[in-house]
Amino acid sequence: MRKKAAVLGVFSLFFLLASSAYGVRLEVPREYQTIQDAIDAAKDGDTIIVSRGTYSGAVVDKAVTLRARGNVIINAGPPFRDNSPLRAGFLFPDDYSGSGARIIGFRFIGRPQFGDPDDEMPDLPIYSRGANNVTMKHNIMINSLQAVTNWNGSGWKIKHNVILNLWTRNGGSIGILSGGFDGGSYGRNVITGNKVLGALKVYSEDGGGYDGTGIVLYADFRWGRGGALEIMRNRIHDNEISLVSDTPEVVDVNGIELTDTRDIPSPPVIFENHIRDNEIDGKSRCGIFVTRAPNNVFAENDIEDSTESDVFDDTTGDRTAGTANIWDDNDCS
Repeated sequence: MRKKAAVLGVFSLFFLLASSAYGVRLEVPREYQTIQDAIDAAKDGDTIIVSRGTYSGAVVDKAVTLRARGNVIINAGPPFRDNSPLRAGFLFPDDYSGSGARIIGFRFIGRPQFGDPDDEMPDLPIYSRGANNVTMKHNIMINSLQAVTNWNGSGWKIKHNVILNLWTRNGGSIGILSGGFDGGSYGRNVITGNKVLGALKVYSEDGGGYDGTGIVLYADFRWGRGGALEIMRNRIHDNEISLVSDTPEVVDVNGIELTDTRDIPSPPVIFENHIRDNEIDGKSRCGIFVTRAPNNVFAENDIEDSTESDVFDDTTGDRTAGTANIWDDNDCS
């Protein structure tokens, strides 16, 4: 009897440890009415299953898996910053508490919000100011100002998502952004198998002076921001980008961008990134637009129907930028 009790005790301990290691499953709406309620109750490593229906998004401040079961629509969410009429779908705060989270299978539905009214719909479906090792895959984002925003994060896996239609608001109009604004080092992000399609809808009172873009690596030094020390070793591959602006004379579109906002990028901060096997068409102004970003590899990208230039690279011959970029077997037509 004592031996049996000891064996049972060992197995009980094993299952307790296994449960702790792999987390538990929480269900919305069967157990929790809202996604936020489930996140608040969860612990790192838990999985939240969201069943068919329409929900508000949430602040993601734990390393949880959010998985949609059936057709799950996110049509509202938290303000992306205080006193802003713009809203996120899932918002990651800047303290890296959401690092390790996974978002799988959701449909985010917004609408162009021209002007100031808050319609409570998700303008920025995935918005992060600081999180590492986030996975998001098999999501659909419709009518976004900026669909996926990864500021100051490394190790993201952004895979097999569909982004349909973007809109402008004197800025924004970006499918996927990965970049930095607080002076750190960011990299090892993988952006693959995504589709950024449809129309770029331009606000009638938009001031212009910028382009929308499908995918961008961005060092933001504007307005005294810290930009980045390094944005490197990111991989952008096997994506399809086909965006057409409805008012290109005001805001046009570039397929893929690597942008350092400084006039004199010394030293350069965007380098050693690999951009390959992407398909870019849809009458973008430039298929690939590179400004002040040296020593990157662009290989076997298929670029069609650009209205101005298939490739724009101001790094070539720029002594301040360092080593020129490598362009290998890209198909431009």
